[in-house]
Amino acid sequence: AFNRDVPFDRFTIEQLAGDMLPNPTLDQLIATGFNRNHRLNSEDGIVPEEYHAEYVVDRVDTTSTVFLGLTIGCARCHNHKFDPISQREFYQLYSYFNSIPEDGRAHNYGNSPPWIAAPTRAQQRELSRLAGRIDAERQSLEALIATATPEAESWARHRARGGAEHWFPEEDLIVRHSLDENRPVELLATVDHIDMAKPNENLGTREKLDPAKAGFRDSVPAYLPSPVGQGVGFDGRLVFEAGNVGNFNFRDRLVDYKDQFAISAWFRADSEQSGAIVTRIRDISFEKDNNLPKARGYGLFFNNGRLHFNIVGVWADDSWRVETAEPIKPGEWRHVVAIFDSTLPYEKARIYLDGRRQPLKINNGRLFRTFNDDAAQLRIGGGGGPDYRFRGAIDEVRVYKSAPDEEMIEVLACAESIPEIAAIPPARRTRAQQLKLRLGWIANAAPASVRARHRELATLQAERRRLESQFPTVMVMQELPQPRPTYLLRRGAYDMPGEQVTRGLPVALTSGKPGPPPANRLELARWIVGRENPLTARVTVNRLWQMLFGSGIVRTVEDFGLQGELPTHPELLDWLALEFVEGGTGKSDRGRGWSVKQLLRRIVTSATYRQSSIRTPLAGDPENRLLARGSRLRLPAEMIRDQALAASGLLVEKIGGPSVKPYQPPDLLKDMVFSNMTNYAQEKGEGLWRRSLYTYWKRTVLNPSMQVFDASAREQCTVRETRTNTPLQALNLMNDVTYLEAARLLAAGLITARSRVEERLALGFRTVTSRHPEPAELRRLERSLADRLAHFTRHPEEARSLLQVGERRHRSDLDQVELAAYTVVTSLIFNLDESISRP
Repeated sequence: AFNRDVPFDRFTIEQLAGDMLPNPTLDQLIATGFNRNHRLNSEDGIVPEEYHAEYVVDRVDTTSTVFLGLTIGCARCHNHKFDPISQREFYQLYSYFNSIPEDGRAHNYGNSPPWIAAPTRAQQRELSRLAGRIDAERQSLEALIATATPEAESWARHRARGGAEHWFPEEDLIVRHSLDENRPVELLATVDHIDMAKPNENLGTREKLDPAKAGFRDSVPAYLPSPVGQGVGFDGRLVFEAGNVGNFNFRDRLVDYKDQFAISAWFRADSEQSGAIVTRIRDISFEKDNNLPKARGYGLFFNNGRLHFNIVGVWADDSWRVETAEPIKPGEWRHVVAIFDSTLPYEKARIYLDGRRQPLKINNGRLFRTFNDDAAQLRIGGGGGPDYRFRGAIDEVRVYKSAPDEEMIEVLACAESIPEIAAIPPARRTRAQQLKLRLGWIANAAPASVRARHRELATLQAERRRLESQFPTVMVMQELPQPRPTYLLRRGAYDMPGEQVTRGLPVALTSGKPGPPPANRLELARWIVGRENPLTARVTVNRLWQMLFGSGIVRTVEDFGLQGELPTHPELLDWLALEFVEGGTGKSDRGRGWSVKQLLRRIVTSATYRQSSIRTPLAGDPENRLLARGSRLRLPAEMIRDQALAASGLLVEKIGGPSVKPYQPPDLLKDMVFSNMTNYAQEKGEGLWRRSLYTYWKRTVLNPSMQVFDASAREQCTVRETRTNTPLQALNLMNDVTYLEAARLLAAGLITARSRVEERLALGFRTVTSRHPEPAELRRLERSLADRLAHFTRHPEEARSLLQVGERRHRSDLDQVELAAYTVVTSLIFNLDESISRP
């Protein structure tokens, strides 16, 4: 947005409420991640409601600080002590940010809802390409099938065999049991490990299990007719144990995962408490303190007259448990498909009954960690203990490693065999019957051209699924259909609600003007950049002024209230704000409003900004608040690193992409709890020299080379950085791998660019400091170079050791002693105060 110079008012609206714009684009949705960038808590013992309140408070604080320059957060617990903002008005603003469908407890292994898939530009192009090819293949296939319809009808009437045969290939089917007496057990085993780099690849090999590892236990199966052939009656004691198959959620501990799987089965419940249909869960025990079940795994149950689908890490607070909202009458054969899809933020579990999706009641919707249990096994008709053994009948059980689409779910729920479908006039067939006949014909009797088209279409669809599974995700803002009630929290405590409040603005910010307050977050965002609010333009101009001069016209950039410092040049602030909003008043510089680039250009081309920073005596203004001279300030941590990389020619200016992990001290994170969660795999390629904007950042352990230069820890919104001057900063510039490598690359460039010593040193000095060296400075650099040359001549092994620092290889065609000596001198230049300060 800044590169494109998106108008700041539009930028602000998209940051605060892009999700509420009509037909928002992907970029507009991603923009709302701004207000999801607060701290999140995923600890086991927290009260989610408490931290949900903390998240909302953070959004109010951040919005008021960034756009209004007010310490509104001071009114969380009581009326503001200095500004005319009441506690009630704080919670009226709080209400605008309180209807986000989020949970107070965050996910340990991935983004916390609400989030969206955010494909990269390259992924979007590939997705578009695949969509075009899929549409073309589908049209070609339909054309071929249309010409072969009579052949398909003839085959269905005279040659097909119905029943529960494996009548079409299903690549994602990993477990199947037809439960027929005269058919051998057919199960597809899964391997014991999944390559997490390819989470959606085939989970296992297709091989028959050893019969000794699978079979009926504890009773004798009673075979009986079912809608799709023959099923098994379960008497409350019988269970089929399939062994270690269907074990999903494989991953190394503390690694992000994406899972999809589905269970399909025909069942007939004898009562409202018939028990377990298909599970992978050990026998349930109960905790002594609260009598809650202790179990891990997943299971499909019929209890209390409803289907229950449970995916459980810890029953009470780490599970996704749902049940059908409407009761289901026992005593009838029904078909069920239960799907778990962790790639969705909210609808992770779905249940289809007889091919139709069912409304669900969510009994628990918080799944944060793994639910797999290597010691459990897949069971049909049981799981959880003897009390959960099924009473009724079950047939045609299937387990998939993906989520079948709704067309396939209809086919699975279609009980008619292909000959039975063929006997039905085409005009009277259901869509499921038509699909089933088509799939059976393609798999068994279609011409080679049709089969080839069908295989190609399936391949392309699988390729699209794999691509979609690789999309990065980003947390965003969303709005509940109905606003969540907001209450004034006495003393700011989440568990001490007082009176209910409605959305509204502080009276002091509206000048008492009548009219309805903004109705929602989008209207609030529009008010923030609207003409009726004078703060946003001034606050933004003041923050940009601080970036350029080191101090704002109002020094307290975060506080324009009564406790803030008065502006040193109030008319200038007013004029710049108006220029910012209107885009200039002169004929030559008139532009569009809210242009950040135009504002910055106006400031940096001014005589005030371009004047010398040489100190001149001015009584009463030791801090140069009146701008009688140019300001001098130390660069921010990120800019110090970037200018060293740029001066040496190492800087990679590619825009976008994932975070990178440049040099940092080894084993910095190894003593942390969950150290494998914070494993730091240092980059090996261009990631070492990307702009500091892309450096991997962990709030609790930020990059040490930036921390030493006062980079913000990002625990909370910070609009005014501190600047310190410590010996650690000099030590960092002299010893950090980044700066030594940059010094070596700059030294090699100087040696090859110039032949004379004084020219090389002058060029290096000017490259880093942007000015020519004084004669005395140049003589000192020459003495330093001569001293280093003498030293490395006596100790060539030290020269070789110095030149090995960093991943970028040194110039072997240059004299190694000379290169090492120049490296030390350029390192000295990088360590000058001028090199890390804006003169």
